Amino acid sequence: MRRFVTGPRSWRPLVGAAAAATVAAALWAPSSGGALAAPAAAKTFDVTTSQCTGPGSLVAAVTAANNNPGRDTIRFRSGLAVQASGCPPVYGGAGYQPGHYFLAKVTESVTFEGNGAKLAGAIYWLNESGNFNPGYCPDSKTGVLRLATTPGFLEVGRRGADNSGIDVAVHNLSMDQVSSVARVRAGGSLELDGVTATKIYSNDKDCGEPAVLLDENSSGRILNSTFASVINNAEADTIMGTGIVAGYHARHLYVLNSQFVQSRGGYGLVWWGNDAGATANVVSSQFNDAEGILAYGGT
Repeated sequence: MRRFVTGPRSWRPLVGAAAAATVAAALWAPSSGGALAAPAAAKTFDVTTSQCTGPGSLVAAVTAANNNPGRDTIRFRSGLAVQASGCPPVYGGAGYQPGHYFLAKVTESVTFEGNGAKLAGAIYWLNESGNFNPGYCPDSKTGVLRLATTPGFLEVGRRGADNSGIDVAVHNLSMDQVSSVARVRAGGSLELDGVTATKIYSNDKDCGEPAVLLDENSSGRILNSTFASVINNAEADTIMGTGIVAGYHARHLYVLNSQFVQSRGGYGLVWWGNDAGATANVVSSQFNDAEGILAYGGT
């Protein structure tokens, strides 16, 4: 935003040359050495540590970006491995809310430049036969012992708000054993490009969370990305719970050159468009052991 220097307040009407001189003086910023003041600049915040919190962490970068107006960039150090399993809040502890559990809660437009970095989580459960992660939702069976869990990666916008104008992009980032990849709240927009997500285990809220969930009037673009081994609950609500990617009254979804592999509990893509010209386009993409596409409404 440009800074206007007007000096002491004066409300006298000015006309002719006096008005022109006053406007010219107002647009001239003496503090910048006679140049126009620059708009508030977008910034780049670097993620340089494997820890979840503290200086150089993912949480610190997201907090800084949320507090800086304009579209910022969060840049991971090339090849960094963030140990996501230790990120707060602790499962079941103070501040923990099922279904609202994300590493990055974004409320301003931002681009994540992954540079090949990885979010390394840990989700383990043990059944009564002693088998680890036996291939079904831990909430769907009795006698299951939860040993470790990790939050979802990204929440775009705020729950219960109109998030129109919040646009988030994630480039060249991988993640393993997190509860979900992203949830886009009402009106928000998300692009995933070059994202690899493996072993995405929805082990919370009755395992009813897709890897990517688009809320009403939100939009998503998934480009050159891979989702492999996604587990959620086949007995959960058909639209909300059983897809690698799901849109619930969403507006637009575009998928290009992406792979959806091995969904345990649902379809590769579940689409329920809104009633105002919703569109879903899937181009040059593969669904392998993921039960294809389930679509209602829109085109």
